[in-house]
Amino acid sequence: MRLSPRDPALSRWHNFMADAEIGLRHFDAAIDECNKAIDGGYRVFYSYLNLAVARAFKGEMDEAKAALAEARRLNPKLSC
Repeated sequence: MRLSPRDPALSRWHNFMADAEIGLRHFDAAIDECNKAIDGGYRVFYSYLNLAVARAFKGEMDEAKAALAEARRLNPKLSC
């Protein structure tokens, strides 16, 4: 990511980093990565799902519910 900061897929990579940060239980870092992915234009259900997971693990249930609602809006077949 440092070697190719203008990579058109950079937002997707931020989402992958969010996956890794969640696995490491670094929830603040995961939220930052999710926000970078979303702000960079990677507005797919999985970005919001990662955001919901990280927020829920932090105990931020209202924010988690909002992110999950957006994930469900983007993918109506999503069941959680």
